Amino acid sequence: MLATIERGLERLAVWLAAAGAFIIVVQTVWISYGVFMRYIVGKPDGTVTEATALLLFPAALLGLAFALKEDAYPKVSFLIDALGARGQQVLAAVNLVLMILVGVFFSIAGVEATFRAYESGTAS
Repeated sequence: MLATIERGLERLAVWLAAAGAFIIVVQTVWISYGVFMRYIVGKPDGTVTEATALLLFPAALLGLAFALKEDAYPKVSFLIDALGARGQQVLAAVNLVLMILVGVFFSIAGVEATFRAYESGTAS
């Protein structure tokens, strides 16, 4: 049962990374369109800068799941190497809990900011 859940989460991480890559492709096309409209046509699109900047956040978070799956996030290895096996496990667990807490914080902050902006009717 646990192995099935783990395989499902690994597949989900790959799909989330693919969604992040797709967002980056959308950003690239959108920025190219904005440059074309501004410098060739002479009518700049006012939403390009804001929209592509706002898309950076979900692209980064979608890639985070894949980075965790591949154990590809930055580490300070000299501290890990100095600890014993049990200390390494404890440090890895603390590190993962901290990353989860940061992710939850930014998710909540992002959702709250989105709702506040929508309810106020303001535009940036």
